[in-house]
Amino acid sequence: MSTPFTAACASPDSSPVLALHRGDDGFVNFRIDGHRSDVFSIPAGELREMFPAIRDHLTRDAYFSINGFWERGLRVSAFDPSRLVVSRRQENLRYLNACFTDLDGYHLGKSQGQLMGEVVDAVNAGIVPSPSILANSGRGVWLFWLLHDPQVAHLPQRAFPDRVDLYQKVQRAIAAQMSRFKPDARDASRVARVPGSINSKSDVVVRYIILTDDQGRGFTYTLRELADRLGVRPKEYHPKVKAALDDPEAADRRRRWQSLQANRLRQLEKLRSIRGGFEEGCRNYAALLFTHFLTRNGVTGADLERQLEEFARECRPPLSNSELRGAMKTGRNMKTGRQTITNRRISEWLDIKPDEAEQLETWPPAPRFDPAARRQFSGATTRVERAAARHAAIVEIVGRLGGMVPSLRKMRELLEQLGHEVSHVTIRTDYHNLGLAAPAAASSRSPELFRDDAPIAA
Repeated sequence: MSTPFTAACASPDSSPVLALHRGDDGFVNFRIDGHRSDVFSIPAGELREMFPAIRDHLTRDAYFSINGFWERGLRVSAFDPSRLVVSRRQENLRYLNACFTDLDGYHLGKSQGQLMGEVVDAVNAGIVPSPSILANSGRGVWLFWLLHDPQVAHLPQRAFPDRVDLYQKVQRAIAAQMSRFKPDARDASRVARVPGSINSKSDVVVRYIILTDDQGRGFTYTLRELADRLGVRPKEYHPKVKAALDDPEAADRRRRWQSLQANRLRQLEKLRSIRGGFEEGCRNYAALLFTHFLTRNGVTGADLERQLEEFARECRPPLSNSELRGAMKTGRNMKTGRQTITNRRISEWLDIKPDEAEQLETWPPAPRFDPAARRQFSGATTRVERAAARHAAIVEIVGRLGGMVPSLRKMRELLEQLGHEVSHVTIRTDYHNLGLAAPAAASSRSPELFRDDAPIAA
């Protein structure tokens, strides 16, 4: 059941912003078209008083952050040196103020009135819960579902890592339910147009409407309630994984090696949340790294297997049992220390995109997005990295063959086609390390691909 809230009393232009930003110690970021970054940040508790002073800067193509941020990454504003700006990266989130979606009906030739009518129909049909706020953004309609903390009802949902993961799942579920409108906005660091500003693309004033029930009360939801309404299941974390995700400052106080492993697990979970699982092309690498990071954070045995099985089901397509066993075997045996896999190599394996890198702590975009980095990076692999990449390739080949293991010579030729120059002796060692049994060298009963005298298909 949704919970009533009291809309903040202020000028018409600031009241929707205040209704969203109910955590006084969270920062609201503002940006203006034509500027490369946010122009200034205001603590939500000071917004009511300061809004008149900044309003003149926000009259046209101006935006504010939907969620609230910590006072981290402070810098002097290039737009107004008398003001400061905080980081609007995902790891700097303090409050999850609202779930949201934007309905770009103008692509479909629909007016705002038609869109709002279809929103009412979707709510009445139980497709989505009743939104808390509607906004006419000039060419489309935005919907907001205000969130409140289950323990402290007057505050928004605090942005603990497991809550951010659930938030991302709810955002994807909302987008799926409203897919006919081709919604685009979904990430937690998104901005929306400032109420009362002008959208220069349509020359329309942006208007927000705070919805109320028959008694004049608005509505907020707990994140779990909204997830239940949309059929979203929260992820269950192992206690040691949750500790690594929840307390990065504590992790930084550990030994440097332990801090590195917790940091990498945290970033992989964040990327997993952003993507909603890994796709073919990087899912085997992701499973290998996930195993490695879990193991280095103390997750072993049945707990490790349970975490990996859930990970495998999320992949698109899901990882096969043989692929999962290979990832577990390799990930647990990978070495660390001076030969540990580099951040750049992780980025290449996971094909991290520039917008994803902005939300991560130390992993840059994959080299293919940066020609200079690609030239510098080419060929600069350690023995450990080469072995791990080769193991991932072997696991993927075996998985695609339904778990059947090619002969040593066939595997060498297949690996060479993928750019791995290696001897059959090394492959024998790889098979042993991965727990794979090589077939007999020659057998009239063996399928062609698994006999040494068989040709390799193109």
